[in-house]
Amino acid sequence: STSISGLPDSMKIEYFNLLVERGMDFEGFYRKFIDFYTYADYGFGCISEENIDKIFQRKTPEDIQETKEALTSLPDTITIYRGQTKVSTPLEKAYSWSLDKSVAMFFAARLGTDDAEIVEARVKKEKVIEYIKGYEQEILVRYRDVEIIEVTKLFGLDRLKELLPRVTKTYLEYKKKLYKLDYNLKDTVHGYEHTLRVLLLSLLLSEELGLSNKNRDRLATAAIYHDCRRKHDGESKQHGYDSAEYYKTSVNHPDAITAFLIQYHSLDDKYGYKEIELNPALSEKADIVKLLFKIFKDCDGLDRVRFGLRALDLSYLRLDISQHYPLIARICHEEVKQ
Repeated sequence: STSISGLPDSMKIEYFNLLVERGMDFEGFYRKFIDFYTYADYGFGCISEENIDKIFQRKTPEDIQETKEALTSLPDTITIYRGQTKVSTPLEKAYSWSLDKSVAMFFAARLGTDDAEIVEARVKKEKVIEYIKGYEQEILVRYRDVEIIEVTKLFGLDRLKELLPRVTKTYLEYKKKLYKLDYNLKDTVHGYEHTLRVLLLSLLLSEELGLSNKNRDRLATAAIYHDCRRKHDGESKQHGYDSAEYYKTSVNHPDAITAFLIQYHSLDDKYGYKEIELNPALSEKADIVKLLFKIFKDCDGLDRVRFGLRALDLSYLRLDISQHYPLIARICHEEVKQ
C-alpha cells in the first residue's frame, strides 16, 4: 500500500496491471485496487480486459456481499452516464459510469474541448461489478452489458463561432444599457460579469430556438435588470421583486412579460407558473411566457459554473437545448469581462 500510494496517478493502475501479469497477490487485493482506483485520475485504459477480469475475480465473499448491499437501494434497471472526450478511454473499453448526469458532465467538460459528450445508458443491476458511493456515484460495468440510450454533445467553441456574429450587436447594445442602470452589486458574484454572461447566454439560446426579436429583447432586458437590486450575495427571494419594480419605474412602457421574468427568476418555478395562470396579461400568451421563463432561468442557472463545473446540476435545467450548454457556459465565464 505504501509503495502504491507514493506513485503518481498515471502509474497506480498500471502498477496493479503489473502485479496481475506477474501473478502476484496479497490479502484484500480487490478492495485495495478499488480504493486506489477511486482516487486515481486515470481509468482502465492501461489494463487489458483479461487482466481487469482477473482483478474482478479476486473479489472475496466479503467483497461480493459489500457490493450487493451497496446496490440494494438501486432499481433492477439502472440509468447511468459517462462523460468523455477523444482523450478518454474509448467507450467500448470503459468501465466507469455514474448515476449522476452532472458528474458525467464534469468529466466531459473539464478539459474544455469541442469533442465533449455525455453518454446515457441502461444496465441491469445484476450486471454491475461495483458501486462506489460518494460524490461521483460511480458504477463499474462492462461495456457489453450496457444499452446506450442517448449521446449528448456539449457545444463549445465551434458553436460559439457560429452564433456570436449573430448576437454580438445586440449584446453590446444591452451591455451599454446595463452600465446606465442603478446597480447595487457591481463587482460581486451577482455583479456585472454575471449579468453579462446571463445576457449572452440568453441571446445565444434565443438564436438556437429561433425566437422573434421582441422575445429576444425581453430576455435581454430581463438579463440586465434581474439582479440589479440585490443587496447581498446570499439567498434572496426579494430581489427579483425589487428589480422588477425598478424596471417598471425606469422605462416608459414596461412590458408585463419582461417584468414577470425579472420578478420570478428568484423564486421556485411553481410560483412563476401560478402567476402565468392567474395573470391575464400572461395567461393569454402562456406558451411563449413559459418558454421564456424556462430559457431565462436556465441561463441564470448555467452561470453557476462560476463556482466550478461541479456546482452546475443538470437536473435543474429545464430545456433540452440547455443540456448542451455547460461547456459554452464555462467558456463564457472565462472570457466575458466587464
